[in-house]
Amino acid sequence: MAQHILLNGSVRTIKAGVNADDAIASLQAKGHTVEKIKSPPGIKTLERWVSEGDCKATDGCRCDPDGTCEHGKKSWLLVLGMI
Repeated sequence: MAQHILLNGSVRTIKAGVNADDAIASLQAKGHTVEKIKSPPGIKTLERWVSEGDCKATDGCRCDPDGTCEHGKKSWLLVLGMI
């Protein structure tokens, strides 16, 4: 299963066979803003969130579509540039 990170505000997939924690540590050492995130949602899920007025943040918490969760993680709609 692919692992994902948020690298300087963009969703990136970690290559198969690469340890995500090592990749994150290496990128952070180079001054990048990096966090491990859950897999991006599909388009049908994003459409449903827009119609329902509810969303999930990159860590899986519920939040407003144009906001952040209680942990400060942005909504998927914000991260993917849909809002």
